Amino acid sequence: MEVDFDKKTLGQLLKNPLDTGDIIIKIPQFQRKFVWEKEDEVLRLLEDFFSNLGERYFFGPIIILSGKSDNEIVYIVDGQQRIITFILLARALMDILELKRMESKFPRATNIKIGEFIHRFKELILRGGVINPDPRLIISKRINDDFQRHIIKDENPKKYETLKRSKRGEITAYKNIKQAYIKIFEYLKDYFKDYQSEEEFIKDINKIYISLENN
Repeated sequence: MEVDFDKKTLGQLLKNPLDTGDIIIKIPQFQRKFVWEKEDEVLRLLEDFFSNLGERYFFGPIIILSGKSDNEIVYIVDGQQRIITFILLARALMDILELKRMESKFPRATNIKIGEFIHRFKELILRGGVINPDPRLIISKRINDDFQRHIIKDENPKKYETLKRSKRGEITAYKNIKQAYIKIFEYLKDYFKDYQSEEEFIKDINKIYISLENN
C-alpha cells in the first residue's frame, strides 16, 4: 500500500483532496458513529477555531484512502468527527447569514456581499450545479439521507427550530449530528449578535471564510 503525506487546506480537502478534480468524500461503514456531540468536542473546536481567526489554523491530521474501483470517491479513515463538524459549521454559517439578510435592515450592497459569502460556504460543502447540488460528504447509509436532506441541502435558514424537536425512532447517530448543528447554530447566533458596523460584520465573515477555505 502506498502512503503519501501532504499538507491540505480544509477547502482543498473537501473539494479536491487528491489533486485530481472534484471528488466525493465518504465515511466507511466500519468507522465509529458521530459522537462529538456527547463529548462536547464541538464547542471546543469552535472556540479554538474562532480564537484563531486570521491566523494559520491546524485542524489536525486527516487520513484518507482512495477507492480502488472508483476514482471519484475517497474514504476518511481518520478525522471524520472534525470533517463533519466543519461541514456543519459551513451549513450553519449559511443559515445564520441568510437569517441576517432577511431580518436586518442592511443596504442592498451589504446584502449582495452576504449572498456572495453564502455561495462560497455552499461551494465548500455542496458540489455540482445550482439546482439540486450534491453534498460532498456521504456518511453512514442509515442516516445519510436524513443528514443530507434535512441539514446539508435544506435551504430553510429556520430549520434550527425543526431540528430541535426529536422524532420517535430517530437513530442516535443522526440525533448527535442534529445536536451538533444546533450547538454550532447557537454559538454563531451569539457570536454575531453585536456589531458596531456593517463593515466590521463583513470583515469578520471574510476572516471566517478565509480560515475555513485556506487553513
